[in-house]
Amino acid sequence: MRQTPTPTGTAARPIPEWWPHVILGVASLLLVTLLVVSLYYASSTRRLLTELQEYTWQVDKIDALLIQLLSAETGARGYLVTGDAEYLKPYRESIIRMSALLNDFENNPHKPQVRIEDYDRLKALVDSELEALSAAIDARQANRAPPEALLERGKKMMNALRDTIEQLRSQLSSDSASYYVTSLGFLGEGRWIVASLFTAAFVLLLFMYLLIQKQALLRRRIASMMSSENERLEKLIEKRTAELNDLATYLTRVSEAEKRHIAQELHDEMGALLTAARMDTTWITRDLDPELKEKYAGRLARLSQSLDAAISLKRKITTNLKPPLLQELGLTESVRAMAEDLSTDDAYKVNISLPDELPDMDAEKALAIFRIIQESLTNIRKYANAGEIGVGIRIDEDRVRLVVSDDGQGFDVTTTARGGHGVSGMRHRAQMFGGRLEIKSAPGQGTQVRAYIPL
Repeated sequence: MRQTPTPTGTAARPIPEWWPHVILGVASLLLVTLLVVSLYYASSTRRLLTELQEYTWQVDKIDALLIQLLSAETGARGYLVTGDAEYLKPYRESIIRMSALLNDFENNPHKPQVRIEDYDRLKALVDSELEALSAAIDARQANRAPPEALLERGKKMMNALRDTIEQLRSQLSSDSASYYVTSLGFLGEGRWIVASLFTAAFVLLLFMYLLIQKQALLRRRIASMMSSENERLEKLIEKRTAELNDLATYLTRVSEAEKRHIAQELHDEMGALLTAARMDTTWITRDLDPELKEKYAGRLARLSQSLDAAISLKRKITTNLKPPLLQELGLTESVRAMAEDLSTDDAYKVNISLPDELPDMDAEKALAIFRIIQESLTNIRKYANAGEIGVGIRIDEDRVRLVVSDDGQGFDVTTTARGGHGVSGMRHRAQMFGGRLEIKSAPGQGTQVRAYIPL
């Protein structure tokens, strides 16, 4: 038995079928995890940026509050020193802005709860400072000198405010810096996690790609091997078919030669014996005593009839084995005689359509056409149960077209015709000369045999 080599020349290890599914599942899980982690860190980053922005906002508000306090104090002291009401304008504007800033602090939803006391203390100091400035301004407007204790109290309040604002600002800046460092660490950790997940998923997908490529390469090699093997088998089949055709042709020719030899032997040897026996019977009948002739007349008559029947049978067998009309009168007349003989013997209605002349063709080709028609008529006589038969030959361009049809019971071409040796013999006789044979039939619809043989 021929061994088929493996694609690599050695025993190839099969790849488990479940491997790609496992790899794809793990890679998909990693990608989903990567997506979830990425979304989590994106949300966390947004939250960190919001918190940092809030810290910055609070520092900016404290700085703005300090500026407005300084502006209010400057305006109030200018009015107290000069008595010019023009200094009260920036004072009043600063009070309005400070009130807005304090409201922003109070209504800020992100204000850290740990600093509520600091904000309350800041607001109390601002209110006390503004109250002291307002009392000093009221005294000045009444043309009275503001009490020294009130001015001293305002100065202390202002210093306390500066210290409180600076302390709160420093604390917010420190918390902001600490939060920033913590955020950087968190984002760095997330970056490594995302990078690790992405690398793992990429490696698995790359491995899966290489695995698929390996399987594709293996399939291509197997396909190439199968293609080579198919080509080898096709060539082997063609070779065996040619050998069988040659053998069938040889056997057909040997069979025809054997038929000719048997026909010649029957004609020469048996014909001579039967003729001699028929002549001896006639001589005995003629020279026998009248009494004996009368006594054996019946037996002698039966003997003469038997010899005549044997001679007729010998002639019929010889004609079938070696059709003399084919050699003497040609294909057309031999087919016509065979069809007319069928009509006379079996009471068939035979429609004959033959050309007056046929182109010259070699003896083997003419014999093949004669045998195809002979086998078709024999099959009709044996199996068709037909009443009307058609036999026709005509020339189509450079080929001979012959048709034998009947109106009999027909048969299933896919089964009977394929397994019949007579049909196989007719088909091979046509193929010997590059022709083809077609059979059309169906149960209850008659049969038509067509053969096309090149000239």
